[in-house]
Amino acid sequence: MWTLYPDIKSDGKTALDVLKNTLKEKKINSVYVDSKIRLGRGIKASKNDFVTKMRGVKTKDELERIKKAIKQSDAGQEFARNLVECGEGLTEREVRTEIDYFMGRNGIQENSFTTIIASGPNAAHSHHSNTNRKLKSGDPVICDFGVFWDGYCSDITRTYFVNGEPSDELKEIYHVVLKANELSTHELKVGNSGHKIDKAGRDFIRSKGYGRNFVHGTGHGFGLEIHEFPSLTYKSKVIAKESMAVTIEPGIYIPGKGGVRIEDDVLVKGDKPQVLTKAKKDLY
Repeated sequence: MWTLYPDIKSDGKTALDVLKNTLKEKKINSVYVDSKIRLGRGIKASKNDFVTKMRGVKTKDELERIKKAIKQSDAGQEFARNLVECGEGLTEREVRTEIDYFMGRNGIQENSFTTIIASGPNAAHSHHSNTNRKLKSGDPVICDFGVFWDGYCSDITRTYFVNGEPSDELKEIYHVVLKANELSTHELKVGNSGHKIDKAGRDFIRSKGYGRNFVHGTGHGFGLEIHEFPSLTYKSKVIAKESMAVTIEPGIYIPGKGGVRIEDDVLVKGDKPQVLTKAKKDLY
């Protein structure tokens, strides 16, 4: 059985009593639970990734919720872009606060993770913690955030430039990352391996001399949680299946200078992947 909202009626019995009776009535001998759930003492469990893999393929109802979460994040990215490009002098924490406040005014009650704002040399850290560093003209500013909508989340990253004035080097890096994003997205087809999807963008980045500066996997699944099956890395043997929802997020990080990451939420749909994210990716 797989249900989003189980309809359980109780006549005063405990939840465990209801569960035991239901399993007995349905003649269910095995129950699959997510591997992250901690079971009580005395409960026997065999290791099996059935639930993990099942959650990787989204139902129609799940996708509707995911798309609504993405729509809210898209609006947040448009706000973030306008804020950052005119935000010289603001701190990373102030930018984060403004974005979160904007999202809250639009009905969002919970972020899917702490909003990440990484500016200037801080953008060279793929997983940055916000600081009081002030934005300077020409800074790259990585804006990575997502929201929950009806239990399902989004995860989108864009890189903007303060005053819209990147250096020639950062401009080149931006276009390399954008192309890598497109190449990996193109390979997100039913039957392709996670390795092949990762390799498409990674090989292009390597060909431009930035191979050592792409320090994480290309993407991951998302849904009820921000990081789910499948994982799209150079070691991944997972095969893409219809209706998997994953991120495609290549990045280049240059110590002391900054970095660029562009992340989309994408749906596996036959041999024509559907980019669900609508936030702009043009440089200006």
